Amino acid sequence: MVRGVYIVRTTAEHMTLAATLNRYTAEVTPTKRPSSQECELRRAAILERSLGKYSLAALNPEIIAHFRDMRLAGEDRKDENGKPIPRANNTVRLELALLGHLFTIAIKE
Repeated sequence: MVRGVYIVRTTAEHMTLAATLNRYTAEVTPTKRPSSQECELRRAAILERSLGKYSLAALNPEIIAHFRDMRLAGEDRKDENGKPIPRANNTVRLELALLGHLFTIAIKE
């Protein structure tokens, strides 16, 4: 209960981010320009690989911040010497923008 209002969370607890991303890429992404579709599918694959196992109700700011920091630090890709290769700020921003749009669409649905 938040402010005396009961919120039904069962759907959000049972649906994973991976399932939501699959539905988003099947229903929303095709309505965009072809060049945007390609980029969005790549970003969705990255989000699914990193955060796909979480349910929508389990995602919290700490998990998202950890994902952001990991991507910015480049912990998920290394050069030939084993040093992390950081991602550009805009790359991570666009990935988080996709996640934000996904939640906006999910709330409206």
